[in-house]
Amino acid sequence: MALKIDSDMWCDDQEILKDHVNEFYKKLFTRDPLINQSLNNQKPFPELSQDHWNWLNKYFDNIEIKEALLNMSPLKAPGLDVIANRLKPILPIVISNSQTSFVPGRVITDNIILAQEVIHSMKKKKGRKGWIVIKIDLEKAYDRLDWNFIKNTIEKMNLPNKIMLAIMNCTSSMTIQINWNGELTEPFKPSRGIRHGDPLSSYLFVIYDLILFAEADISQIEVIQNTLNRFCYSSGHKVNLQKSNIYYSNNVDTQTRNSITNMLNIKEVDNLERYLGVPMKNNARQIGSPLNIDYTMQSILIPKGVCNELERLTRNFIWGNSNEHKGVHLVNWETLCIPIKGGGQGLKSLRSQNEAFIFKLAYKLINRTDLLWVQNLCWNIGNGKQVEFWHDKWLDSKEPLSRLCNQQREVQNDRSKVKEWINQNGTWDWNRLTKLFPDQIINMFKATPPPVDESITDSPAGSSQKKGFSRVKIFLWLIGRNKILTNSERKRRPMIMDERCPMCGYEIEDINHTLRFFPKALTIWTEVIDNKNMDQYLRKNIEEWIIENLEITQSPTSRTENWPTFFSSIIWYIWKRRISICLILK
Repeated sequence: MALKIDSDMWCDDQEILKDHVNEFYKKLFTRDPLINQSLNNQKPFPELSQDHWNWLNKYFDNIEIKEALLNMSPLKAPGLDVIANRLKPILPIVISNSQTSFVPGRVITDNIILAQEVIHSMKKKKGRKGWIVIKIDLEKAYDRLDWNFIKNTIEKMNLPNKIMLAIMNCTSSMTIQINWNGELTEPFKPSRGIRHGDPLSSYLFVIYDLILFAEADISQIEVIQNTLNRFCYSSGHKVNLQKSNIYYSNNVDTQTRNSITNMLNIKEVDNLERYLGVPMKNNARQIGSPLNIDYTMQSILIPKGVCNELERLTRNFIWGNSNEHKGVHLVNWETLCIPIKGGGQGLKSLRSQNEAFIFKLAYKLINRTDLLWVQNLCWNIGNGKQVEFWHDKWLDSKEPLSRLCNQQREVQNDRSKVKEWINQNGTWDWNRLTKLFPDQIINMFKATPPPVDESITDSPAGSSQKKGFSRVKIFLWLIGRNKILTNSERKRRPMIMDERCPMCGYEIEDINHTLRFFPKALTIWTEVIDNKNMDQYLRKNIEEWIIENLEITQSPTSRTENWPTFFSSIIWYIWKRRISICLILK
């Protein structure tokens, strides 16, 4: 064996190589004297309850030690399971809900889903504000973690001195020997780093794969850069710039991209590829490495063809199929998938397993409002029967309405749906709304059509309500061809004799009158468009007006960035609302 130990020098002397490797690991596990241990004086962690503090502070008794020992896997080496078990109940309290790996009650796929949804939104981002994703790779993350930083953090968490001493004794009592070609080097004592595979290590350092989201703005990037530098100076970590990436939303201009990329010295990519081993392209045909296929199956619906191909490979492995040899399939796949108690081998149908995982996500969507990805999910309102008015994000706002209300405490337990805030005449219940919200939020309601169409169900933003959206698209197409069934069109066919508007009684009911100049329609456009732009906005003929509003890239109002979708919703609402009122008049 030979290694290049200097810039251009190869060495095959095994004693020299052994010493060289030993010195490399000694340096890796030796504390950097330049590391500054001081953290700010603020308490970054929430206070523990007295019960939790007492739980951590009690003595380790024989029963607890026995339970930890018996719960170990048969082939697992003894570790620090007792201390790890002590820490488990408090981790969800002291660790932010943005961190999901190794925290009881949270699963790593929660962050995968959140990252995938953000990346998906970024690809369609329009408007003035751009977004940025910074994927950070920490070099030798476990090996560089400074022990004094661990102690300092535990003190900030206000854990009992007894548990802190136990953790620090376990962390700092190890020695290291390097196995070089079957021969152990002299042991040395490290001064930093935590052990891989140790149950306690996963709880001491939970940053598994770091990904940051921010507005593509120099001032925000400065905050991120300063925070990362402070973190590294305190913890001993080092950002691996070569393995870190930056990804921008489509609406970030070239000058801003270049400024941020040069500032961070991290390369820009047009595809983040993977996060925690799972593809970020929302392409289920790229399911990731075999080690992470389980994560992929828990976050996206895999095409049936991909599942069939994976099961074919599994069958070939079981029966010894290869390019050179064709094995005999003695038992069919369905029998192999029968549980062992039922006479099968307990293998899993990948399609069924994948669907079960997706149904589990649907359950979380409804019942786990504490999860970060559920809290950040925005909703498209259809009939308003499923979305919670106060606690789901559905209005053109970055927060649930419960946080924007004048009486926050009173609405915390209110689980009413959006539909319940509509009057019998189909308008928002202004009497209730004006008492609960400031003017800024009331303006958002004025710019948002209330749900009308019973056939369109509420759906997560970005999901495909093909039936409902196709209706709107066809409706817009008909408007552009001047073919919607107004009274003017009915008379032309001929279906009726009187082409007047049944609501005002004197104007001809054509498309212009129905969607733009009828008083109630005009009121809606006045609420949405600034008064100074109204004359110019309504001056174009109907075909030009529709095309311009669907192709516009700069929203004419500050109330929404996605103007084409917002415009389409208003048009559809005006038409559906008019039909329902006309039916009542008849």
